[in-house]
Amino acid sequence: MSKKIHPLKAFDFTLLFKVINYTKAYKFLFISTIIISFFFAFLSIIRPLLIQYAFDNYILIFDLESLSKIIFLILILLVFEAFLQFLFVYRSNLLAHKIINNIRNELFEKMLYFKVNYFDSTPTGQIITRVVSDMESISAIFSQGLLVVFGDLFKLFLIITCMLLVDWKLAFVSLLFLPFLILSTIIFQKYMRDAFVSVRKYI
Repeated sequence: MSKKIHPLKAFDFTLLFKVINYTKAYKFLFISTIIISFFFAFLSIIRPLLIQYAFDNYILIFDLESLSKIIFLILILLVFEAFLQFLFVYRSNLLAHKIINNIRNELFEKMLYFKVNYFDSTPTGQIITRVVSDMESISAIFSQGLLVVFGDLFKLFLIITCMLLVDWKLAFVSLLFLPFLILSTIIFQKYMRDAFVSVRKYI
């Protein structure tokens, strides 16, 4: 008989804060990585503004000398963006591996005191899933999830701000489709969560 699977919440803040609590030991690494993601988001916004400025002021009047300066500046920004992206990926993965190392050590120490009956009654595949696959999922929270979300939210805020400053009417028309995008994401999330629960029943 399969073990009962409790319904999953769409977003569990309690569980998230428990995971974030492991970053206290690496506070400087965690905060500095978030700051790097903010700088990366800021630079990625400047580049389109420079392209717009070049179109409005240099391309239409064929000012090649000034245009070449803008192109050179854009190339410098691309180099800085690539460097910051590399730095962000490296530090976020480093943070994830350090945290997972701590969690695995705690888990191993706890499993040493499990009774033999637990290992007799629990399928080996389920134990391996908890120790290996679930640990990789937690690692992805820091390397591909939480830290990336901070940077993306800041970038989204900058994009919407720039759109409103450039042309608020056109920005409003563009943002009309945002509720439909959010709704489709919620629907997709529900089906993905149900599929995840169904898969877990057979692990």
